[in-house]
Amino acid sequence: MDFELVEITLPAGRSVSFPASAYEDRRHVIWILEGELRLREGDEDHLLSVGDRLRFGEPQDVTYRNAASEQAVIS
Repeated sequence: MDFELVEITLPAGRSVSFPASAYEDRRHVIWILEGELRLREGDEDHLLSVGDRLRFGEPQDVTYRNAASEQAVIS
């Protein structure tokens, strides 16, 4: 099984969105390495902090939002 591991830094006060089509052909798991992250997956909201992991369900539109005053690092 092939997989890709990336590390993303989301600056304080920033957000980024992806359509469901970005996840159609893969499983997606995120792990919070630093900071906090508010994630909207379809109609569901998640608040994640250091050490939290989230495995996405069926592909849905997703928005990552860092409302904190510090950066968030996500893998």
